[in-house]
Amino acid sequence: MSVCKLPLAPGQCLLLKEMGKKYLLYYAIAHANFRYAELQSISELFNFTVTLPEEKEERDPNRPFLIVELEDESNARSLAKRCILVK
Repeated sequence: MSVCKLPLAPGQCLLLKEMGKKYLLYYAIAHANFRYAELQSISELFNFTVTLPEEKEERDPNRPFLIVELEDESNARSLAKRCILVK
């Protein structure tokens, strides 16, 4: 992800981080506690970052859906191919 600086006033600037795309993961009911470990493992294997939602209730492993942010579609495809818990 790239970062750009926008000048505001003399001596000040605003940092903007280029955001990735959001993807919806639909999980199988089984092994809810293994989901985040699986995401971390696969993202490390393919050398990319998975950004999880900031709100705690949106990261609840008992929910069948999880919205993640990824840098590009190839990362989403890697997750879809390798995650055994994603439907």
